Amino acid sequence: MNWRRTPGGPIVSVLHTLVIPLTEWLVTDGIPPLSEGEVHVWRTSLDNADLKGLEGNLSSDELRRAARFHFEKDKRRFVAARTMLRWLLATYSGQAANEIEFTYGAEGKPFTRSMEIEFNLSHSEGLAIIGFSRNCLLGVDVELHRADFELEELAKQNFSRKEQEIFAALPKEQKVEAFFNCWTRKEAFLKAVGGGLSVPLQLFDVDFESGKPAGLSGVRGRLSKMRHWSITDLPLGPDVSGALASPRDDLAVKLWSWAHGAKKVH
Repeated sequence: MNWRRTPGGPIVSVLHTLVIPLTEWLVTDGIPPLSEGEVHVWRTSLDNADLKGLEGNLSSDELRRAARFHFEKDKRRFVAARTMLRWLLATYSGQAANEIEFTYGAEGKPFTRSMEIEFNLSHSEGLAIIGFSRNCLLGVDVELHRADFELEELAKQNFSRKEQEIFAALPKEQKVEAFFNCWTRKEAFLKAVGGGLSVPLQLFDVDFESGKPAGLSGVRGRLSKMRHWSITDLPLGPDVSGALASPRDDLAVKLWSWAHGAKKVH
């Protein structure tokens, strides 16, 4: 989670909120094919993976990044997440996992020039989710709930004026879940459009109130052309928020739970 402080902006309403239908999470011991018009979202525990020999799948750049982690558990989680990403990309693309080359955009978002596959990875502590599609932008984000942040102050710094008003009016017992629902939906959208830190979080509004479907309810400024994008909740269980963002509302979203005995592609 990267906390931002950015200026606010005027409120502009949007006419449409799009919702992507979801299926239940399915456990698999293999990797199903990824068809046009589909999004596959995988979830896994990074703490249960057998890491023996996994570093052999990574590039020299990834190994350098892994070596920078101060704590061993953080290094292990990074290696596990990047290895899983490579295994899945290898299956979807037909390439060898250790031969996949990543290129990084201005905001650090990885992509591959040689594939038609879009992907995005997010993890919080030991939980990771990775989304994949063919020829369609997407972004995912996941956060484990924590109550030890100054949520009221962070909301003032990072939420839009409309979101701040909604958040401030919520009962105290709803604020932790509401904060992380709002945060992950905004992060998923930013990761999909590739804006990262260069796009102020106040330039768009998301729906996050309890009982209301996730959605994009307002955009302004340079994001105005993206008003028909969809944002949807990923059902990850209690005390976890997750979201998926896409420019399309007609995608078939399939949710997969990674079995650690699944077939690995090299």
